[in-house]
Amino acid sequence: MSDTGFDETPGVTSSLVKEFAEAGFINIAGGLRVEDPGIDLGVVAAIVSSYQNIPVDHKIAFVGEVGLSGEIRAVSRIEQRISEAEKLGFTTVYVSKFNKLPKQKSG
Repeated sequence: MSDTGFDETPGVTSSLVKEFAEAGFINIAGGLRVEDPGIDLGVVAAIVSSYQNIPVDHKIAFVGEVGLSGEIRAVSRIEQRISEAEKLGFTTVYVSKFNKLPKQKSG
């Protein structure tokens, strides 16, 4: 586990996420208002995927706020977000290690 709050994945390093977070700025043009910081991690994942030329599986979702120093912060309503992602067909959801996840149902 890295100090960014995100598990390291082959091909995606915390230093690259930190580098982008420190040097990058995303401006969403066209009058679209984005008020949910939970999309930050998805945007960073898309940029890193493009930069590294490694595709991200279309069944993977990312939910988290990315701070200016590259840390991945917890977001609110994580259970609802995961539930909605499952309804939309996502099989894997990456979240911050600081989010409290619901207990898995056994049986």
